[in-house]
Amino acid sequence: MLAAGVPCQPFSFGGKSDGHIDRRNAFPALVRGISELRPRAVLVENVKGFASETFLDYFEYVTRQMEMPELALRPGETWRSHRLRMNSNRATYARSGALRYRVHAEILQAADYGTPQLRERLFIVAFRSDLDRTWTRPPASHSRLRLLHDMFVSESYWRSHMLRAHRCPAQHQAALEKVAKRPREEPWRSVRDTIAEMPQPSTVDDMMSRHVVHPGATSYEGHRGSRWDWPAKTIKAGVHGVPGGENMIRLANGRSRYFTLREAARLQDFPDNYKFAGTWTDAYRQLGNAVPVRLGSVVGKSIASVLEATEAPPAGALVTALRRIAN
Repeated sequence: MLAAGVPCQPFSFGGKSDGHIDRRNAFPALVRGISELRPRAVLVENVKGFASETFLDYFEYVTRQMEMPELALRPGETWRSHRLRMNSNRATYARSGALRYRVHAEILQAADYGTPQLRERLFIVAFRSDLDRTWTRPPASHSRLRLLHDMFVSESYWRSHMLRAHRCPAQHQAALEKVAKRPREEPWRSVRDTIAEMPQPSTVDDMMSRHVVHPGATSYEGHRGSRWDWPAKTIKAGVHGVPGGENMIRLANGRSRYFTLREAARLQDFPDNYKFAGTWTDAYRQLGNAVPVRLGSVVGKSIASVLEATEAPPAGALVTALRRIAN
């Protein structure tokens, strides 16, 4: 498998959004890698903005290139002209026996797979056409409705944290009407589920625990921290340093502070012994650019299961082999 964490900054609305003209656009290198390596599977992760209306033409161009990697861009040809040429030659290319892939894209919500963070990411998965396989989105293991049920129907969430039950906020009332019966998925994991038992942050960074309060967090309208009893906002890297509102937590006294690096790492599913190099800003940039560990694992396993299925011998061949061994 060729796994590509293609830089997302060209297509992120949190950045300059320069798209294909951004010097960090590595999709041409990705397609060249597919053509040269001919992997059985390809995995690409990027921000959901890459598949938005703003970049939709280029997104469709990239996925068509992944489908037909040997129909290369000609010298002096624009990507738009190349896209038109690929579209007009799809049928001919398929009959030619050239390297071809089945490409599928999905936007996945990390919270739906157990990450305690509201983080949507685009995954593009391709299987070489001779495998005769197509990727489908992994089934969600966690749900918002289950969390609402455990909070405001059974109230088990509050009991598990030894807190008094809270009333359901107005914005969730409509959804609450759907959860009289407990959903089968696990509940979304909240900030409290993830970091409540951690010790109080230090004021001195020993470069090991990275559990230190960083000063300067400021809240204002539309720029507030994450709530304790809900998945965190998306942990971001930022173009001009660490974003404030997304990377803060709202405290009980009404104030906010930045998540420590170790808290943010937990919200991205990293184990507590994972070491981050560099300054606070450097380490936060690493975290903000990372794929949540649980989500990466789920997607990776979904691809592995398809590849393993293609390697398994047909049932008849297996029986024949066993009989040969027995005799």
